[in-house]
Amino acid sequence: MAEYGTANFIRTDSWRPGWVRYMYVDVEEYLADSIFETYGVNPKYANGEYFYPGTPYVLAECRVRAAEAAQFEECMGMLERKALLKGYADYPAMCKEILGFGAEEEAMDAYERSSRQTDHLRAIAEGDIEDPTLTHAQEARIKEAYRTYDEYEFDIWAKGFYAGGYATQRAKAQPADEDEADAVEDGPSR
Repeated sequence: MAEYGTANFIRTDSWRPGWVRYMYVDVEEYLADSIFETYGVNPKYANGEYFYPGTPYVLAECRVRAAEAAQFEECMGMLERKALLKGYADYPAMCKEILGFGAEEEAMDAYERSSRQTDHLRAIAEGDIEDPTLTHAQEARIKEAYRTYDEYEFDIWAKGFYAGGYATQRAKAQPADEDEADAVEDGPSR
């Protein structure tokens, strides 16, 4: 019998020293969260998750400190066992399908698209570029979020800002109307 937790995650290189990136398959109940909490593993999520269409399975991307990598990988074995006990009999087969040929490339493409969006807003906040589709209020909110949040909080905020209307606004390539600024995006809650 195959060892549990060998086919439900992919370990990838991290550009940050001291960190390891992972992509793993969980279920919509997020069974991994309680396992991580129990065993003191603290993954950091920056890019959200990708729901596999028509199934209860989720592809999650995270990073953990290199010192926690072995414990994280042990948790993946516990995750597989827990998923099977909870009635997800097709979990091992779905992990192979989701993480199989093409899945990693698709997830990495989504990650790169998301990173480009965040980098664009970071460049606006740093004053490196100007975007005529932004209102003054939107630009001020981007700069405030950049000053207020740490790097990963800003990444999460930027994805919400981008998804909250800014992408549509840019796609239309029209300068923003000052009166619509508050309806287009959410600012920091602090």
